[in-house]
Amino acid sequence: MEAGRILGSHLAKKKVFGGIHYPNPLFKAQPFEGATTIPSDVSDYCKYANDNLSLPMYPEMTGDHVRRIAESVRTFAGGSDCKCLD
Repeated sequence: MEAGRILGSHLAKKKVFGGIHYPNPLFKAQPFEGATTIPSDVSDYCKYANDNLSLPMYPEMTGDHVRRIAESVRTFAGGSDCKCLD
């Protein structure tokens, strides 16, 4: 299991839901075949595309929502009290 999926599982237990939104690099999708605007070296993107976790983010989020998400990430990372938005 990749780090993003492990974090996603941890967050889901805390009722924070994210997702791996682009597990396959977009430039490999059929509409982009033959595109000339794609940088030549995207190896890092390809390496991590399936492990890039998106966190909840939307205009109606309150400071309390942001703090809860940040604290959930901090507990995963071994951190302590969330000091964001204080």
